[in-house]
Amino acid sequence: QLQCRRVVGKLAGSDSGSFARGDLHYYEAIEEGWLMLGSGINTDIILVREGPAVRRATSFTCCWHDGGSGRKLDYAAYLPQNEEEPDFVACGAVFVFGSLGRATPRQGYPVALVHRSLLEKAPLDVYVWCDAGIGSRESMMLRTIAGTSLAWPVNSSMFRGLFPPAHRIKRKIFQAALSADAPQQVRNVIAQNSLYRLKLCSRNTFIDAPTDVEEEAQGESLEKGARKRADSWPPVATWGQQEGSNYLAKALAAATPWALPQLTSPSTFG
Repeated sequence: QLQCRRVVGKLAGSDSGSFARGDLHYYEAIEEGWLMLGSGINTDIILVREGPAVRRATSFTCCWHDGGSGRKLDYAAYLPQNEEEPDFVACGAVFVFGSLGRATPRQGYPVALVHRSLLEKAPLDVYVWCDAGIGSRESMMLRTIAGTSLAWPVNSSMFRGLFPPAHRIKRKIFQAALSADAPQQVRNVIAQNSLYRLKLCSRNTFIDAPTDVEEEAQGESLEKGARKRADSWPPVATWGQQEGSNYLAKALAAATPWALPQLTSPSTFG
């Protein structure tokens, strides 16, 4: 039987110093008796308990590194595996960024492989990161595994032919395995740190509001062609627009803290 928990992860590393054109921050959660499915691309981390359906990764295959970039620090991405258990499959990539010398995940790093009978092939979804700008000999692009907060390479110059497909836990199995109290624990933490979480929202987006009927009746309608608009968080542009963005962010956090995982992560089981 599969056991899962949803927890809030802590920042484990980033691509800072790599000179990549994009930004990648990744997260982990270390708890005794539990294993991660890979490096999280946000703080929403799923843990699984080691058991008959779950094995601990015993080695990691490098799918990208920054060799040739000339950077002081080293950056690499890996796929977890267990060569003695071919029926147990990786569900997410693992990152080791910013190390002195190319490093693999440390011995005993708690990453899981799940039996293929509990998994399904998953499409890749939102763009996460690529090595553009680093100047490395190898290349790789990452996207989210649809329905999760994990990443998987679209391609890698270190693999010949098609890259191995991404997998995720079957939805019904996942929902049955997830502890009932874990989602509420996550919501409480997110609600307490709502403005921090909202940093993951898309920039340069906005919400247009229709003219209020009461305001129009009182002669307070906007000029013809003008619209009420609230910009996305974090705010950019003028101070007045920032105030509107701050108000929108606070209102969302106060009114719908339960919805923040959906609002702030590219895609998560929920």
